[in-house]
Amino acid sequence: MIKAKTNVKKYRILLALLLLPLFFINVKDSHDWGDDFAQYLIQAKNIIEKKPQTENGLLFDSNTPAYAIAAYPIGLPLLIAPVYYFAKLDIQAYCVFFSFALFITGIICFEYFRKKTSLIFSVFLALIFCYNFQILELKKQILSEIPFTCILMLLFVWAESVHYKKKYALIVTAILLAFLISLRLAGFAAIIGFVFYGLNQMLKNNNRQNNLFRLILSIALAFLLFILLNKLLFPIGPGHLASFYFNSFQTHDLLFLKNITLYYSVSQYIFPFFGTWIPAVWILLALCGWLIKSIQSGSLSEYVFPIYLAVILFYPYGDGGARFLLPILPLFIFYLGYFLKFVFTPLGRKTNLILTSIYLLMILACASPVWNILNHQKEIEDGPQKETSREMFTFIKTLPSNSIFVFCRARAFSLYTGRKVLYTIRDQSPEKTFDQFQHYKSIYLVAPKNNSGSNLKDSGLENLLRIHKEHYENIWENKAFEIYRQN
Repeated sequence: MIKAKTNVKKYRILLALLLLPLFFINVKDSHDWGDDFAQYLIQAKNIIEKKPQTENGLLFDSNTPAYAIAAYPIGLPLLIAPVYYFAKLDIQAYCVFFSFALFITGIICFEYFRKKTSLIFSVFLALIFCYNFQILELKKQILSEIPFTCILMLLFVWAESVHYKKKYALIVTAILLAFLISLRLAGFAAIIGFVFYGLNQMLKNNNRQNNLFRLILSIALAFLLFILLNKLLFPIGPGHLASFYFNSFQTHDLLFLKNITLYYSVSQYIFPFFGTWIPAVWILLALCGWLIKSIQSGSLSEYVFPIYLAVILFYPYGDGGARFLLPILPLFIFYLGYFLKFVFTPLGRKTNLILTSIYLLMILACASPVWNILNHQKEIEDGPQKETSREMFTFIKTLPSNSIFVFCRARAFSLYTGRKVLYTIRDQSPEKTFDQFQHYKSIYLVAPKNNSGSNLKDSGLENLLRIHKEHYENIWENKAFEIYRQN
């Protein structure tokens, strides 16, 4: 027993040393125009300054569809609030924070893997996850996926190691579930999976009445903690949050087939091993591994995995790219390895050699993308830190304090200028947009230039200026932006 613990400790130290380069890869001092990151920073700022979470500088028009949620669940803003307190808008500080979060996630993944496979294979699998190109790209952005993955994997490790007859077990489980939902509402997949997992465990054991009581109690406590965090301590406007997601299902068709196509296309960047032309093979093998593992001995992760997949496939939003898949990437990698081991086990002693060769090839496949990241790491992202953006912000400060602005990345604009912001609505007619803006005085339109090389594009604003240009006066411009004053 002592020798086994010593071996585990050695492999933990080995993995920690191998993960240290994460603190030097994609640690940048600039961010893109993503806009979600700005919402998280605004809410972290509001926590420090003791302002309402829904105070984000956006002017919501009750007659038009919502551009965005007034406030996200409080999980990530709470985590990055200390960073904001010390570093304000220093993007590099947040990159270090997310590097640390990924480092911890890698260690937790190792703890999950080692209960199901050998220690050295657990190290390999953790490295394959942490040095995946998409994970490293995500690490430079202020988004919730990496902390969400960290808590999700911690929940799996906890659920498989704890004895639920102990009172503290229910409390810790409830805390993990509540915080998971507070990071991303997709965490409800974990709660649903936990219910099925708990019912299955209850059917296997005696004293079913007590087990059912513990299951209900832990779920109820998780919801109470979620309400405590997101309604009582840091009100995020849960009514608006619920209506926003409910309206998404009403105003958009279900994108099941479109989402399957999307996630298949992005999977070639998540599973680039041995060529980008065979992502379907890796996905199919991983799904086979999940099925075999579920039949043999289903743990909590085997219940959560398909439910989470169903959530992201049926949710009517197709602009998330690969990042919605990344929280279950550790499971994809594990199930792929599990299937490969299942297939090669009949070969006897050769099994470990074959698996080691495959895992090392997977790790080597990460080398080229990592090298590419390092070569471009010093480049300034197309975002608020770019020189043309800083010039625009400087001019904005010279305009009257009661001015209202229109910009396609409204929350980022609000964060970096402190001004009130409107936005154009996708697919809304120029006439309706013009009538909407006429209700406001001292309004300015900030229009990205199409030939600036920027990824910013606002077709609604372009159409408005094309049809109603006589009502707007160009008062300033640089290489990337034009600012118009409404007459």
